[in-house]
Amino acid sequence: MTASLSPRRPDIELIESGAPSARLRLITGYYGSLAGLLAALLAVSVLVGDPVVPAALDHPERAAIAVVLLVSVGQTWRLLRTRRRSAAIAAAIPLVVGVASYFLHAPILWSPVLASLVSLGLLATVWKELE
Repeated sequence: MTASLSPRRPDIELIESGAPSARLRLITGYYGSLAGLLAALLAVSVLVGDPVVPAALDHPERAAIAVVLLVSVGQTWRLLRTRRRSAAIAAAIPLVVGVASYFLHAPILWSPVLASLVSLGLLATVWKELE
């Protein structure tokens, strides 16, 4: 019979609360895990001498591309942790490298190109959360 005297609080949207959404946390975690995995593979390839990723270290230009991809993924992870929109630029670097390889008639690693396209699509879904 007694009515609640406290007024109902309005629902606060997640974006207004300042907390990252589960999707943004998942994408950030994906990039962190990928950066760690790439760094470990590259380190093992260099230290062991028998490359774990042979296509990446056969030639100096491929090794440079592997390092660029690692830096790109690591930078994307760092920028997503601070919720920066410039993470999309870092995420697009593998796509740019793949397109440049195509026009330079160099061997193309399609997996980073496809991963970059997928990740750019994922980043588009959390674009409003980034500053």
